[in-house]
Amino acid sequence: MSQLNGGKAEILKRIYLGAEAEILLHHMLDVEVIVKRRVSKSYRNPHLDRKINERRTLHEATMMKRAREAGVCTPFIYHINPKRAV
Repeated sequence: MSQLNGGKAEILKRIYLGAEAEILLHHMLDVEVIVKRRVSKSYRNPHLDRKINERRTLHEATMMKRAREAGVCTPFIYHINPKRAV
């Protein structure tokens, strides 16, 4: 089990593991959702790594929102947790 948005979410499977993030299929509130979790870099200073991942997570969500508002078909974002880079 994994914690997502304060509730329990069951990881169904890992879809992809890359250098920057892992993509997971979760089951949350009777809905299958895709979760992107940024991977921490062990070679970076932990504080710097957290800040970089937080900023990238927020920036990506902002760009997806703006693209959707401009009429581009993008995935719907249910939840963002920049502190956990999710």
